[in-house]
Amino acid sequence: MKAAWKALIVVVFMIFALAAGAQEEERVKTVEELFFIDPMLGALLDQATSISRESKIAALDDIKEMLDDNNLGDPDLVFDILELLSAEGAGRVVREANRLINDYPIVRRRATELIGRMGSELDEDMARKAKVTLSNILISDGEVMVKSEAAFALGNIELSDEDDIGDVLDMLDYAINVQSTVAPDNNFAFAIAAAIDKIVERTGEVPSYKAYTALTTIMEGNYTQAVKNKAGQVVENMKSYR
Repeated sequence: MKAAWKALIVVVFMIFALAAGAQEEERVKTVEELFFIDPMLGALLDQATSISRESKIAALDDIKEMLDDNNLGDPDLVFDILELLSAEGAGRVVREANRLINDYPIVRRRATELIGRMGSELDEDMARKAKVTLSNILISDGEVMVKSEAAFALGNIELSDEDDIGDVLDMLDYAINVQSTVAPDNNFAFAIAAAIDKIVERTGEVPSYKAYTALTTIMEGNYTQAVKNKAGQVVENMKSYR
């Protein structure tokens, strides 16, 4: 048991180290710099960094429209803006008179969804960036609806490297074990099962035994019968890939 916990701690440390390294390598540009490069992206960053919840939602609406139209401009800069929004009120905290004033879970959830879309619709480099960010959200965000979105998105991102896929399954297994112990949530458990189902279907195999352990946690946990049935169905689906 101690060895397992040490392994999990190493995995978590690696994710934060990767994220920190990426931030040191290339910081998010200022609004002024972005306006000079691309006025549209400058306006998006201005909206995203505003304290107004409505401005942030407007930025997310614009990014969704850009994704729908396959017209992102510079995808890496758009991703940076989504990363900022996915941390709004969690990793990126603004306080006034010692009171948190930017806790917008709906903003974080929608940003997480769009990060998942970028990881599934663009190239594998973007998928790897999405993997790191989504894994960080999955283990650090305090709102289960945001974590559920991250779990579901991790199942959709287009990864082909076995190690990357194994990392995702490790994170899903870790997350469902923690959530089942602390505060079981049916939507979260369903999202985990659906993500594993997507990964197995896309790869045509069962890439890691952690897929089974995560689903077993759901089937044996304090969840509704419908959610347990979903996990059981995924296990049955996996048998055809053995």
